[in-house]
Amino acid sequence: ERATAQAQGEMQALQRQMQSVVQTRVKAALDEVLKGQDVQLVLNFETTVVWSAPGSDITTAVVERMNALATRGN
Repeated sequence: ERATAQAQGEMQALQRQMQSVVQTRVKAALDEVLKGQDVQLVLNFETTVVWSAPGSDITTAVVERMNALATRGN
């Protein structure tokens, strides 16, 4: 039990660390994608969008920017 609890704690710590890294990378990609755009609101994946104006989904642009940043080693 003790080893299991320790392993679970280590796994949770690793998950938090990885989430932090991903959030930092998403923020950097968002900052670049949003430059010069008139975006009023960015929602996370947990939010349900009922309607949005055509062309307002920037998900693909953010993913492409993240991939480009990863390729450059950032």
